[in-house]
Amino acid sequence: MVGCSYADAAEWRDEAKFWLRRHGITALDPMDRDYRENPLSHLPALVEEDKIDIELADVLLVNFTEKSIGTSMEILYGWEHGKRVIIVSEEFTEDPWIVYHSHNIYRSMQEAYDKIFRLFKDKDRT
Repeated sequence: MVGCSYADAAEWRDEAKFWLRRHGITALDPMDRDYRENPLSHLPALVEEDKIDIELADVLLVNFTEKSIGTSMEILYGWEHGKRVIIVSEEFTEDPWIVYHSHNIYRSMQEAYDKIFRLFKDKDRT
């Protein structure tokens, strides 16, 4: 959410939830919990609840448009917990830490959705 308004941060998530749900995929959204007002006063819940979402997920979809310490930590947390990490970014495709801790990096959300749809389709076959 660093560097973007609440509306911008929510917009891509709402779109992702729409497309994923159309394909029978449940999406978890940390912005369903609104901690924008004085986020430090919501510790440790703010961080711990995000970590629980990651633990419950099969795939971590990251819209990495701005450098963010929190997002970077979520990527690492997902990676260390064996989650499929899919990043959408036009700018940070050469960052060694981001490249190493992701399974896929795409330049558009549609490419990321298509990958997720294929993953879940393949999962249903097994």
